[in-house]
Amino acid sequence: MTDSSRGEVRIPPQLVTTVVNELEYGGLIRHDGDEPVSGRFLRYLTLTLRGIAALERQVEAFEYKAATARAALPPSTARARRGPRI
Repeated sequence: MTDSSRGEVRIPPQLVTTVVNELEYGGLIRHDGDEPVSGRFLRYLTLTLRGIAALERQVEAFEYKAATARAALPPSTARARRGPRI
């Protein structure tokens, strides 16, 4: 998780296990196999159709919030974020 978020998200392993169990119980993901690696088993998970629909709703909500926040930025802030014009 830390690698895929460029270090912005750090989640303790115990929390990952709890969240995975909750998502599985809620029917949003399902177990899709295991693979032995270095004496441990990697557990593969797959989004269910219900999980895909929930993810799509979350993405739409984040996109709406991002667009709303972007529209509220003053023009000078938007230019500074893109960099100077040359």
